[in-house]
Amino acid sequence: MRPPAAGAVARSVATLALLVTAILLPACSTAPYTGDVLPHSMGGLPANAPARPEAPPPFPAVHDMPPARTNSVLTYEERKKAEEELAAIRERQPGRTKTATPPANGTTAKPTTPKATTAKATPPKPAPPKTAPAKLEKEP
Repeated sequence: MRPPAAGAVARSVATLALLVTAILLPACSTAPYTGDVLPHSMGGLPANAPARPEAPPPFPAVHDMPPARTNSVLTYEERKKAEEELAAIRERQPGRTKTATPPANGTTAKPTTPKATTAKATPPKPAPPKTAPAKLEKEP
């Protein structure tokens, strides 16, 4: 087996050094704060930008559970009272026309105007085939 040429080893070492430098160079930069020191014409912060806070804001507590709810479901009487209050407020709104309130027993009111009935259209019948079906010949 023949040893590699001296030029090939030098190229490999130079390539490896360049690759390591390219990987490690960003670690030396202060990427989030680069705009603080650059002039505005080169992409930095404008002169009237507010100062950066001394301490970063606290991380939101995403795993903390909220306290248990203390309120309960409304009773029938409380719900009925709330509905009546809302209906009264709605009727007092300016510019609102008087509308019939729905029946209180939960049934739907029948419409006073008859609905126009339309006859359902039947789909057209398919056209007969243009060619006659092939006749099968009996074998002798």
